[in-house]
Amino acid sequence: PPPRAAAPATGGAKAQPQPQEAAAPAVTPIQVFLRLKPLPSDADVSLTRVDETTVAMHTPTTQALYAESDKMPQIQVTEQDKYHFTHVFGPETPQDVLFQNTAEPLVNQLFDRQDGLVFAYGPTNS
Repeated sequence: PPPRAAAPATGGAKAQPQPQEAAAPAVTPIQVFLRLKPLPSDADVSLTRVDETTVAMHTPTTQALYAESDKMPQIQVTEQDKYHFTHVFGPETPQDVLFQNTAEPLVNQLFDRQDGLVFAYGPTNS
C-alpha cells in the first residue's frame, strides 16, 4: 500500500515559524555623465553630440570634408562610432545646471546616510 500522510498535529503544539530568506540588496546603477567642453571655433572637433545620451566619434578626415562649410555637418556614423551615457551635457550647459543634475542628488543622499561617489576626470578634474 502507498505511504500515508501524517495527520496534522492537534493539541497545544504550535508550528515553528520558518526562517525568511534575506532580502536581496538593492542594486544601485552606475550613472555616467559627459560634459562636452566649450572649444574655440577653429578647434579640430572629432566628437559630436548625437542626442541627450549619445556622442559619436569621427575621424579628422571626416571633419575636414566639412571645414569649408558654414552649415552644421551631417555626419553619418555607425553604432561602432557611438558612445552612450546617462546624459550628455553640451558646452552651453551652465555649471549650476550640471551640479544640480549630477552631484546634488548624491550630496542629498549622503544626508540620508547613503553612499555615493563622484569621479571627475579631465584636465582640471572639475
